[in-house]
Amino acid sequence: MQVNCSTMYKSIAVLLRHRALSVGLLLCLAAFQVHCGGQSKIHPTPENIPYATDESLVIDLGSPDQWEEGPMLPDTTGFETNVYGRDDGEEHELLVFVQDVAHDGHGTIFILDADPRSNRSTNLRKVYMVDKEGQYLGSLGSEGEGPGEFMHPRKLIVAEQGNALLVLGEERHIDVFRRNDSGSFSYSERIGMPTAVSDACMMRNHLYYLRYDADSGNVIHKYTLDGQHITGFGDPYKSSNRYTVRQLSGRGHIVCNQQQGVLGYVRSFVPVLTGFDENGVLLWRIKVDGINPMTEVEEYVAPNGAPGMRYNYAGRFEEGRGQLLPSVAFGDDNLYLTVVVSIGNEQFRSLLFQVDARTGVWQHVGRGMMPTVAEEDLLVRTPSNSAEVIQLRIRSRSD
Repeated sequence: MQVNCSTMYKSIAVLLRHRALSVGLLLCLAAFQVHCGGQSKIHPTPENIPYATDESLVIDLGSPDQWEEGPMLPDTTGFETNVYGRDDGEEHELLVFVQDVAHDGHGTIFILDADPRSNRSTNLRKVYMVDKEGQYLGSLGSEGEGPGEFMHPRKLIVAEQGNALLVLGEERHIDVFRRNDSGSFSYSERIGMPTAVSDACMMRNHLYYLRYDADSGNVIHKYTLDGQHITGFGDPYKSSNRYTVRQLSGRGHIVCNQQQGVLGYVRSFVPVLTGFDENGVLLWRIKVDGINPMTEVEEYVAPNGAPGMRYNYAGRFEEGRGQLLPSVAFGDDNLYLTVVVSIGNEQFRSLLFQVDARTGVWQHVGRGMMPTVAEEDLLVRTPSNSAEVIQLRIRSRSD
């Protein structure tokens, strides 16, 4: 028999209102608890935390105090610091919500300023261009649905040896801006795509999208630059609840190592870094033991029978809470993995690991969180969007 949670909820209310017999009340409460939310489930479940592909690829953080923090990386000795963003000034200086930052390798830093919050009064959607001194060079795009305009942009990707900027997001297209004869950038074209994107990276003239596809079950997709689908790979989140699969399969981060042709993938809330080759073949898997997700994810069933998901951030300061942040700092042959772990008293430790892109062999190299842009002579750190004044820190080697 199919039980309607909403009807059951009303029945409980009637019993309480009329002070019905305690036995009947208890039976009804028990039925409600089992069917309509009592069977809530905390994620990730054990079957969704895969093993490392080799015992040597396990990082045990069960006793974080035993880890020497090591030197602060990247080493910024000899770097000068500039700041972009003010609390008062021209519109382009008043950053609202920095979604992403990229660098063209020729001195231009791109800042995607696009507030995703629907309750904000601003509808700003722009890409600002600045140099390493934080000097404003111009802007690209605006809010809207036409060519070169954005509604829900999420990601910037630099292509064609720094001569093209790709803006990707929740729409099923890519807006392309190219360097013109004057050396600046202007709108070039819009490329239709079969899907929107959660995260993306580029490697060897192909785009890689992180987005769950229910038909194929894949979570990572390889495309040509003109939108042709090449292949899909990566397993979805395991659950008998299709709502949970949709919610948790396509969330996370991917990074591309151009030199080695290796993609690194971290699924949100799961302490595992997985390496795939450029065609989606599994190469290795690193597991971090001894940490719990900073965000507690609870699957539940509402009184009306609808599935739901709660994200509880209250316990993020508890000792042992942590998260994994992958990067491809410095553009070398390695991937990098920052593990942020709480050591209690609202203090965190950031351990930085260098990962051989082809084998997954790791070594602890220091502490600190990798900036959004990390190259040999330039570091750009994305600001906290909760700060009173949002500012981008640009560190570059002094001439």
